[in-house]
Amino acid sequence: MRIGIFGGSGLIGRLLVERLKVENRVVVFDLLPVQISGVDFVRVDVLAASQSPTKLAGCQAVINLCGQPIFGWPPAKFQDKYLSRVATTKRIVGWLEQMPTKPAVFIGANAVGYYGDHGEELIAESSPAGSGELAKLCLDWQAATQAAEKFGIRTVVMRQGVVISPTGGVMAVIKPFFKLGLGATFGNRQGWFSWIGWQDLAAAYELAINNSTISGPVNLVSPEPVRQKEFIAALAKHWRRPAIWRWPKFFGRLIFGSAVEEITASRRVLPTKLLELGFQFRQAKLITALRPD
Repeated sequence: MRIGIFGGSGLIGRLLVERLKVENRVVVFDLLPVQISGVDFVRVDVLAASQSPTKLAGCQAVINLCGQPIFGWPPAKFQDKYLSRVATTKRIVGWLEQMPTKPAVFIGANAVGYYGDHGEELIAESSPAGSGELAKLCLDWQAATQAAEKFGIRTVVMRQGVVISPTGGVMAVIKPFFKLGLGATFGNRQGWFSWIGWQDLAAAYELAINNSTISGPVNLVSPEPVRQKEFIAALAKHWRRPAIWRWPKFFGRLIFGSAVEEITASRRVLPTKLLELGFQFRQAKLITALRPD
């Protein structure tokens, strides 16, 4: 199968490319170069391009991972995060509409930030959207992705938890603070934290490509969410550093910007659809996702 991945140079993109290239021909569309053996790379600025990339033609599956990192330093402005997701998705869907032979499936990344803060409530794919800027971003992002359904394309929206990987993402941002002895909880340390291990994330995307019964929103999270204090304690044990501080939420905003909501909001999200499909989680427990392999 020929698979096109927009935004394939980031953490999630690299994880997917390494898995999918084994049995498929993968083409990565991005501004930043991707140098992985056996993978085609096309440099493209989605918002600035006047027409769709030539190599998009013939792709049976298209994955959209475009977006400035939620976690990064210095933290990106919310408006930049919004445009890099919603506007780029609209442009890509516009290109899909123009294709004479359309892909069988279009998969768009999203986030559990869609749900807002739900306290102790269990959250399934059918749970309502929350409020706040992150929830609005996710709602608009999802609407832009699902516009592809109008063209007869099976569309999947991956509502991802925080991706836990030893090679980047939130781990890379938090680690320097732990190394300095500044590991801490933020705001409501009892809030639920929904996450997904790097191996399970890649496997779930592959399942969504190959299983034609999957469509609509999918909660891409571990079946075992943890409380924020448990997440921080696990990191402290993993890096062998103390995490005794309790910082107010506004201090976390100075470090993570609007992304602090990903850590402080309580979201007890369950992967209902994946469990119903019999998906086998290799990294259901947080400790397994912290390991390099």
